[in-house]
Amino acid sequence: MIALIGIDWGSTNARAFAFDERGEVIGCHLSSLGAMTLASEGAFAQALDALAGDWMAAAPDAPLLASGMVGARGGWVDAGYVAMGSTIDELRRCAVSVSLRGGRALLIVPGVKCDAPDVMRGEETQLIGANLTDGVAVMPGTHSKWVRIASGRMTRFETYLTGEMNALLRAHSTVGKALATPPLIDDHDAILRGVHAARAGRDWLHRLFSFRARVVTGAASEAELSSELSAWLIASEIIHALEAGFVETEVSLIAEGALGDWYARVAEAMGYRAVRLDGQRCAARGLWMLGQAWC
Repeated sequence: MIALIGIDWGSTNARAFAFDERGEVIGCHLSSLGAMTLASEGAFAQALDALAGDWMAAAPDAPLLASGMVGARGGWVDAGYVAMGSTIDELRRCAVSVSLRGGRALLIVPGVKCDAPDVMRGEETQLIGANLTDGVAVMPGTHSKWVRIASGRMTRFETYLTGEMNALLRAHSTVGKALATPPLIDDHDAILRGVHAARAGRDWLHRLFSFRARVVTGAASEAELSSELSAWLIASEIIHALEAGFVETEVSLIAEGALGDWYARVAEAMGYRAVRLDGQRCAARGLWMLGQAWC
């Protein structure tokens, strides 16, 4: 029996979970209908039906809960932000309700902001699910987050545009056209060169062009430099985060798939240990914990 339907609704993708009364995931639907791909309230309602319509019909009394970019400005509704360090109860209390057909409601969790200013939306749910007490958590993605946690609460976080920069360079620059092949995580030498380049830290605009120049002059292959570029971007992020005060020899890496593998490999090459936590499991657990007030 479905007790709660929770949706981790990001910019480009969405994943919905059906939970039983014990909080176990009994169903998972994935979709490319991300919040930033939808242009109207009607489109969001249709996407929700596509994601979870069968569960909604089977369990008409089950609460519906969503977090992520669905609650951003330009999403289904602007769910606003709570202050960094807010409790689960405060996130629940500030959730915004969207009315659906038949009198049903979708509750959308707010994001989190700090005074820097900086914001997150969706990552707070993963952090709740990760249930970390103290230390540093890293959440790679389009906008990678570094978060310091003390006594179970966020005390600081910073965002890095690493994923978006990688996508922009590869899709819309002459550098990307020169590096047409996908990066290979098993190219250890290329990863080490990328780390070394990031540590050199000088003249990054020239460094970017050098990736293209080394291909067109035959100094290195497309495959080698593609891997080196990925390692350079991630290592640059790690170096800046460490300089910003997120200094730990061990970090909790909340990620999944190839992206998590890349961060773990580059961190290892730099002398740091990344303890892997599955991002999808953390998101699901966080949605269940947030949904307890309505179950």
